[in-house]
Amino acid sequence: MCRQCNDGTEMSYGKKDMTITYGVMSRPVFAVAGWHCPVCKECEFDLGEGMRCVETLEAMMQDGVQAAPNGTAVPDVVALQGSSWHDMVKSITQWFTRGR
Repeated sequence: MCRQCNDGTEMSYGKKDMTITYGVMSRPVFAVAGWHCPVCKECEFDLGEGMRCVETLEAMMQDGVQAAPNGTAVPDVVALQGSSWHDMVKSITQWFTRGR
């Protein structure tokens, strides 16, 4: 059952394409394996699949910094860049898994 919907919605297991969004940027991540909610699109990732989404998000964040005018960047990107790799992955993974 979906913990995000919290209304008894049944999740289905399989591989589905997902879209990762950061600010105004979006990118697809194809064939993400795990339990998927048909209502809210939440995913409980199989081992390693969450990392694929983190890598996509990291690439979007880097693109956002490179595209920013006058070397400025979105504050969230700057804050994450100042963190260690481990802290950044932990923060993003917690966001994706929402404490699961």
